[in-house]
Amino acid sequence: MAITKKATAIALGTFISVGLTTQAQAGYMAADVAFVIDQSGSMQNEFAWLGNSLATMDNQMRANGIDARYAVAGYERLAGSESNKNIFVDFTKDFNTIASNVNFVNTYGSQERGYHAAHWALGGFNWRDNRVKMVILITDESGDQASSMTESQLAGVLKANNVLLNVISLNNYASEWDEMVYTTKDGEKGFFDLDKLRADPELVTHEIIKRKVKEIIEAPEPTTAGVIGFGLLSLLFTRRRRLNQAK
Repeated sequence: MAITKKATAIALGTFISVGLTTQAQAGYMAADVAFVIDQSGSMQNEFAWLGNSLATMDNQMRANGIDARYAVAGYERLAGSESNKNIFVDFTKDFNTIASNVNFVNTYGSQERGYHAAHWALGGFNWRDNRVKMVILITDESGDQASSMTESQLAGVLKANNVLLNVISLNNYASEWDEMVYTTKDGEKGFFDLDKLRADPELVTHEIIKRKVKEIIEAPEPTTAGVIGFGLLSLLFTRRRRLNQAK
């Protein structure tokens, strides 16, 4: 009996140590990544960029131990499912569905409310619990057109809902998003220059993917407790079975 208890304790300690080390090194976790894109005529290429880059992005996510789902919503005055003019694909792993929507998107002109779109995304998508939540908003216009929320208010709402916001826009609009974009522990802000993306899509896509992987891995691990709990139950079940077989 004493030997069995000791073996169980050693196995448990090893499981927790190896499990946490593996999680920390590989960054294994689940993430929901939602793209929210200004659907005006000047953004046609950005929709095409997403359709062409999503598979590459997911390959890098999986290579770093991240299981991700993706969603996309267009916006102008209204966002995503608020208007039938907008593209809207809820979270999925079906890249063909997303690609077929973004490659044939109908752009139109209206007032572009980026702050509203970012706020809509909090409830507009079907986020899952125990997943890192990330919004990547893309626009070439001012984010706060006719918005009912200030930058500080939206930053507070995003933080309260544990949503990491990244923005790809023109540099002259960077100050509009400064308070609310996610900032890594070493001070890197989740804002990317849209002009650079347009000039060199391959290079900037690589930089964006690298940063997203870093942000997701850096975020609090939402599944560790569940993994450890499952491991504890497995060990206890195995020990009980062996005791019953010895009787």
